[in-house]
Amino acid sequence: CGQGDTTEALAYCTGPEGFVWGIDPAGEDYGAPETLGMARDRLLSGPLAGRLRMDFGFDLVRDFDCLRGEAFDRVVLSHSLWYMDSYETLSEILKTCRRIGKKLSIAEWDPIAAEPKQAAHACAAFLQAVCGCFAPLEEANVRTIFMPDEIAAAVRLAGWHVERDGLLSSRQLQDGIWEKENARTLCPRMIEKAQGMPAKLRRMLQAGLCELEKMPAESPLDVYWLSACQ
Repeated sequence: CGQGDTTEALAYCTGPEGFVWGIDPAGEDYGAPETLGMARDRLLSGPLAGRLRMDFGFDLVRDFDCLRGEAFDRVVLSHSLWYMDSYETLSEILKTCRRIGKKLSIAEWDPIAAEPKQAAHACAAFLQAVCGCFAPLEEANVRTIFMPDEIAAAVRLAGWHVERDGLLSSRQLQDGIWEKENARTLCPRMIEKAQGMPAKLRRMLQAGLCELEKMPAESPLDVYWLSACQ
């Protein structure tokens, strides 16, 4: 659930009788400038506190026993797929979601830039994902990039029925700016510590970082969304 942006919005939409349980595998000290723990304290002292629960350091597959017996109307994966370390992890999470939820909603970036203004976000994401294959960093936001068709196929393979999916614009978000900065600071570290990275790939990644410096992060990528049911 990260800093709880989606969690808070869902809590508002569910109404006074609703309940939203937000989980995140990161610890409460993760995140900047507001850590996850700070965000939780802020939300749980606000007007929606009675509809919310937020747990950090929570792995959905590993800690499933904590959810055993729970039945949620909908499980939401909001901009969380790129944090996952592999396709296999995504597959296991989707299967686990079927055990606790009637419906599934997913929102994640479409990694293909639809217009030049989105190129910086796309380039920064791919640079981080490739570098992370050789030298993963815990603080990296982008670990595995999934294409929209790949997400839909994984959802179906996990036993869900895809009802609807599509793309939407989210130009007001600042993720393109953040990911460009993350690539600038994290990728050089990953390239330096990488073991077994071919010299040719190392050179291409370094050249990509040089090109990224020239790209204005004017607009984030479009968002791929999906809704599925049992």
